[in-house]
Amino acid sequence: MDETERLRKHTQAHQEQLRKERDRVKTSVNERMDDDLPDFLNSYPFWCDECQEDKTTKCHKIKFKFGNHWISVMAAECPDCGARMLRYATHRDEDKYYQKSLRIRRDRNRNYIDMLQQDEWGFKTKYGDREKEKMEKTHADVERSIYEREWRTGLKGKSMETKTDLKRFHKEWR
Repeated sequence: MDETERLRKHTQAHQEQLRKERDRVKTSVNERMDDDLPDFLNSYPFWCDECQEDKTTKCHKIKFKFGNHWISVMAAECPDCGARMLRYATHRDEDKYYQKSLRIRRDRNRNYIDMLQQDEWGFKTKYGDREKEKMEKTHADVERSIYEREWRTGLKGKSMETKTDLKRFHKEWR
């Protein structure tokens, strides 16, 4: 083994050690979610299972360790019935508030029609068949350009050349 090969292997091994160390020290997504929220908030939305309503109230963060992971929740007490309400500070993608909250459902439904995609149900009802309209306009423009070629030469009817061009054009568009 020559000197350059030995140095190349040493450099690769060193870079691999650095990558492993970076991955070991790097904060997880859930830790970053936990850092986003302060320990106390004056106003945070919750869903009360007892009242079956959305509530916005003061809350505090509770941290506990589960295995090797830290889990944080935002806790508050319902101002009406006194029941305990919880929201996930980490693992927000699993927070049940987003399925239960009437406010969230209302917001999703309000913007649903704006996010319709072309292949979804209700798109043609709201926006019409734009592709068909666009094709018909293109079709009419091409047909008109064929006729305009005749009109520029001063002919009023269709020449044999125009008839064959129109036949060819109509065959291609079917």
